[in-house]
Amino acid sequence: MEALRESERKYRILMEQASEAIFVQAAPDEVFIEVNTAACEMVGYSRDELLRLQPADILEPEDDYSRASRHGELRTGATLVTQRIALHKDGSRFRVELRTKVLPDGRVQTFATDVSEREAAADALRQSERYFRSLTEHALDVVLVLNSDATIRYASSATERVLGYKVSERIGRSAFELIHPLDLPRLQNVWAQALREPGTAITTTLRLSGKDGRWRTLELRATNLLEEPSVAGVVINANDLTVRLEHEKQVRVAERLASMGTLVSGVAHELNNPLHAVQNFAALLLMDETVPERREDLEAIVQESERMARIVSDLGQIARHSQALDELRTPVHLNDVVRRVLHTRSYSLRTRNVEVREDLSPDAPEVFGDHYQIEEAVLHLVINAEQAMAADEIGRRRALTVATRPSGGGGTILEIADTGPGIPEEDLERIFDPFWTTKAPGEGTGLGLSLVHRVVTEHDGSIRVDSVPGQGATFHLEFPPPRDEPPATEPAPPSEQPSPAGLHVLVVDDEPGNRSVLTRLLERRGHRTDEAEEGQAALRLLDANDYDVIISDLRMPGMGGDELFARLRERHPGMEERLMFVTGDIASGDVQRVLKQANVPVLLKPIDIAEAALAIERRAEEAGRGPGA
Repeated sequence: MEALRESERKYRILMEQASEAIFVQAAPDEVFIEVNTAACEMVGYSRDELLRLQPADILEPEDDYSRASRHGELRTGATLVTQRIALHKDGSRFRVELRTKVLPDGRVQTFATDVSEREAAADALRQSERYFRSLTEHALDVVLVLNSDATIRYASSATERVLGYKVSERIGRSAFELIHPLDLPRLQNVWAQALREPGTAITTTLRLSGKDGRWRTLELRATNLLEEPSVAGVVINANDLTVRLEHEKQVRVAERLASMGTLVSGVAHELNNPLHAVQNFAALLLMDETVPERREDLEAIVQESERMARIVSDLGQIARHSQALDELRTPVHLNDVVRRVLHTRSYSLRTRNVEVREDLSPDAPEVFGDHYQIEEAVLHLVINAEQAMAADEIGRRRALTVATRPSGGGGTILEIADTGPGIPEEDLERIFDPFWTTKAPGEGTGLGLSLVHRVVTEHDGSIRVDSVPGQGATFHLEFPPPRDEPPATEPAPPSEQPSPAGLHVLVVDDEPGNRSVLTRLLERRGHRTDEAEEGQAALRLLDANDYDVIISDLRMPGMGGDELFARLRERHPGMEERLMFVTGDIASGDVQRVLKQANVPVLLKPIDIAEAALAIERRAEEAGRGPGA
């Protein structure tokens, strides 16, 4: 008997010392016969008060089915674990976890634990996870959570949009697999630093491989939250910089080309004057020379000066502005341009064993532009691809693919791809620079791609190149949708009347060689000429003579051609109708404005003397001058 009392005493001591609330009943659903202090504190009742209550007084009601199930399980002798809503004496409610068991003597013992805080924490965690997912799943940035070994545990949906991979394809894979080999050492240093410095955010820029094989440049921000229980990983936020960097590169190229265009324009203008004299003096001498050896020499001079003239013409196209060319623009079918260029190069491509593939969409819209400029640009790109493949020493299969298709914005895309050696990454930003070339001396001037860039941008288009060394290069050209233009008017047929003879012509130019060439040419055709080296001297001659045609350079020291035109209109109204301008520079805005305001014929240097003579005589006809007028 004493032993039983000692056991009871120890049992009560243990109940009182327990941190959990303990309730004891003689049978299920009867009043409590024993409770500990923790039980009183949990529900807010005194011990005496609790010993007059039963579970139904401190728990929310349960349905009959639940109650029957509880009684059934208790009869098996197992511990029944349930969660119920408890009622505090002050009326508040909280969730408790109940572990109920029937003791050997038939009493029912229940351990109760307040789990409201735990549930609140779990709810908060679930809410946090929902919030985290709502942020990451709708974010433009790629969000990754990595384990300590750099395997990917979580990837946001932006992974597919930016890199092309489905999330399921990257989970469990190492993030290092995506990094460009040249950037891998830097990432390893950043990773080691992140692991050493928990909580510190580290930023770097790396290239990651997309599923399509193209490299994307991303700015990565890594934060080590391995010690944060709710994350337990390294969080990576990656912002895709590829489009922005490409745009910045295009802006840099455009700015560089614009500044070089100004320089090139000046160079072209300075070259035109001496080239004009050399070319046309040689042509004049060739008219009279009969000795074969001398004729060959003169013909060589003419041919080489014509070659120089083509280079200068390319320089002028690189520098000139599109505003001066609007009148030359018409609807152009890119497919027709491509077919014509490929036909022109067919022999060269065949002899170099280049397989040509055409993928020309019949739905590609027309381009509104200068047909000859666009054809020249396509020709340069085809020749560039052809030469790149011919110079490849590896012996790869040679294939040229030219494709057109509609763009998403209603314009047209042209792609020219080759299987040559490709372009090194360090050269990609310079390929459109004038005079920059990787070709051997004598194989190219370095102006072709510069001219292509100028033509495309003049047509409000864009151009970029994708290339991986060893895998060829692809040039992507995109032209905007065609504009609505009025139908072009047919040019008037040339006059059938014989050319006038015996004209009196004034030649105004600050270059003696240029003046001499024109005067000698005109005198050979039976015309009289006077010369003036600038506008003021020309005005004095104009005051004293009635010239049939006045040919004036635009840019001269002293009074230039634009001021001469204005003075002529003031002092001799109507005589400006006999004026013609000569210039080697139509790139500058000032020259364009003068030409537009004056609306007179223009001869571009270097001048073809035969065409110049016909243009001068035609100007006399238009002005109603000459012996037959």
